[in-house]
Amino acid sequence: MAQPGVNEAPAAAKQHLKTQHPDAVVKEWERRNRNVKVEFKVKGGEYDSYYTPAGAWVRTEHDIDKKDLPAAVITALKASRYGTWKVDDVELHATPEHAILYKMKVSERSTVMEVFYDPTGKLIKEQKDDE
Repeated sequence: MAQPGVNEAPAAAKQHLKTQHPDAVVKEWERRNRNVKVEFKVKGGEYDSYYTPAGAWVRTEHDIDKKDLPAAVITALKASRYGTWKVDDVELHATPEHAILYKMKVSERSTVMEVFYDPTGKLIKEQKDDE
């Protein structure tokens, strides 16, 4: 698939990124299956934002350490059916619906799930990882 340059990225997406992250240093814009992805850095942190082809913001995400999860999220995960599963990956997400979401990839044997918690430890979404 062709890699869109900054001039081919949706104007609304470029404006949103500039408004939300004025100090962002863009690495690249990339057309994905359903969305347009921009990789960028802010204050040394690496982020990805996703937009619809029309430029509507879908989400922004970046990797965090497990130790940076709020206690409420750790407690909720341990109390859930995934409490004994291995935590493979942790990301901080922001979406139009949720300013802060914690996404964890958890696995047990050959099953891999993605679970999303809000900062209070409420499970927002769970889905099978399709990678």
